[in-house]
Amino acid sequence: MARDKLLTSLDIGSEKIALYIGAVSQDHSVRILGYGEAPAKGVEKGQIVDLNEAGGAIREALIRAEESAGCEVYSVTTNVASDRVEGSTCCGLVILAPREREITAQDIRRAVESAGHHSLSFRERVVANIVQGYVVDEQDGILNPLGMVGTRLGATCHVVAAPSIQMENIQRSVRWAGLEAEGHVPDALAAAHAVLTEEEKTLGVVLVEVGGASTDLIMMARDSILFTSRLMEGSSRVHERLAREFRTSFDEAQALARRAGCLPRAREDGEETIYVPGVSGRQGASWKGAQIREVVRSETEALLKAVRERLQASGFLDRAVSGAVVCGGFFLMAGSAETAENELGIPVRVGLPQGIESANSHLMSPRHAVGLGILSYTSGVDGRNLWQGTAQGRIVRWWDRTREWIQEAF
Repeated sequence: MARDKLLTSLDIGSEKIALYIGAVSQDHSVRILGYGEAPAKGVEKGQIVDLNEAGGAIREALIRAEESAGCEVYSVTTNVASDRVEGSTCCGLVILAPREREITAQDIRRAVESAGHHSLSFRERVVANIVQGYVVDEQDGILNPLGMVGTRLGATCHVVAAPSIQMENIQRSVRWAGLEAEGHVPDALAAAHAVLTEEEKTLGVVLVEVGGASTDLIMMARDSILFTSRLMEGSSRVHERLAREFRTSFDEAQALARRAGCLPRAREDGEETIYVPGVSGRQGASWKGAQIREVVRSETEALLKAVRERLQASGFLDRAVSGAVVCGGFFLMAGSAETAENELGIPVRVGLPQGIESANSHLMSPRHAVGLGILSYTSGVDGRNLWQGTAQGRIVRWWDRTREWIQEAF
């Protein structure tokens, strides 16, 4: 009987770094074996700013995930921790021959690669190249040209690129933790694989994934990607405002936002009071819940207004027949989905990971859409035997363990 394959995903965020270990069966279903999380360090505004701190946080998450899974891993697929992620639709073309001939798998690969190179500058790297369709001579709308006959083959792809330097820094921080980065998946694409239904992707849907320092958008219709974008604003704008207004720490501000929520004014409890601790042991103060919610609501509305404006500027918002799906830990906050529906002007639901099996029910949350989505995305692409890893990854981990032994012994 074939053994399950092992896949590992790493979600590098501005607030948390999380590592997921999953077993993938032959039918591409994913079962979570282990999970580890650490506070984000060395990451600011969507990019690595300190390799040692980021690597240390990744290693902390790795150790916890391996302990819960009962196995070791040697390589990971990461999200794209970059403040400049650009997506565009590009076309590639391959001339097959002066005379028509049969199209091969190599021809298809060349056409897709040509589309990817078309949009690149020398400082960028392709992190996703998703085929939208093919054209054989004058016939478009081709889904699979393999074995067809023609003289020219075109490929239309949605290409997502990011700065090469920032991608290299991700790989270096992962290597610092004793792992090898096998690949990268944009946050929006990963989340889409985790939370969108086939019906939504066919009819038309927009996904909004709110992280700590950024918000990722992806628009899909007819099972194709129409638009991707990243706004460099996220939930931290809410938490930073709360910390300033109520003189508390950033961690307390996060907890305060979750407790207060952003319920509509008509549903508020006007008599509620909430105690807010001071900074570094200073005396705190009690505030009316309505005052706190007003700040949360104001910043949430401003963030979602920026999302709506970006979507309107794309020209594709009217294609979202199904409405919007929102995800990220931000949408665990009471009233956030209702606020999103009011600001975006289309029906909204909160996206929960689907098609993934886990004994830990807490992982089936919008907070884990990106990390679990990377596993879902890569499960149909590649994998390794459950107890195997890359040779390079094994060497890195062997040296890592040897170095620890020497330090402990001497």
